[in-house]
Amino acid sequence: MNNIEKDTALHEAVCHNRFEVVKLLIDEDPNLASLLNRSDEPPLFMAVDRGFYDVTKLILKTTVAAAAPTNSNCSYEVRNGMNVMHVATIRTLHVAVESRNEDMVKFLQQSLAFQDLINEKDLRGNIAQHLTAASAQDQRDLNILEIMLTNDSNIDRWVRNKDGMAFSDIILTNKQLDWIEILVEGSQY
Repeated sequence: MNNIEKDTALHEAVCHNRFEVVKLLIDEDPNLASLLNRSDEPPLFMAVDRGFYDVTKLILKTTVAAAAPTNSNCSYEVRNGMNVMHVATIRTLHVAVESRNEDMVKFLQQSLAFQDLINEKDLRGNIAQHLTAASAQDQRDLNILEIMLTNDSNIDRWVRNKDGMAFSDIILTNKQLDWIEILVEGSQY
């Protein structure tokens, strides 16, 4: 059963960060996590986008029994060719409790279900690290890049987007960053 926005009860529970309701619904029917609303958003995307770490973790642990992105119980793709890893890294830069989202990115990276998604490109050819570099405001925001690069040897550090730019090129062209200061501070990017 859906509302006018095609949200299921699971979408609504996720939207309002109702952990116990999400648990009850997913335990009853794990396939609810594969349903998209009118905006083509699966419940997992909504949890990641809102920074609801515990709900994200619950959805993944409960629905990804086979620990693979092809598992039909959970939808990983969202609008504009982005996946939940793209969203997690972008949201990390925009929510008040930064450490909570850093934990989410670490969790997603370590999840077997996301190992194939870390280098997946969106419609513009960007992977998660490109999006993070483009959104960064200061050195603190680059911490998420450091987490990604030090915790995951599977990341293709030199992949270029459709504009021919690697994430290091994006950092250098980001007008919000004083890249000379970043390099002087010993950045390993």
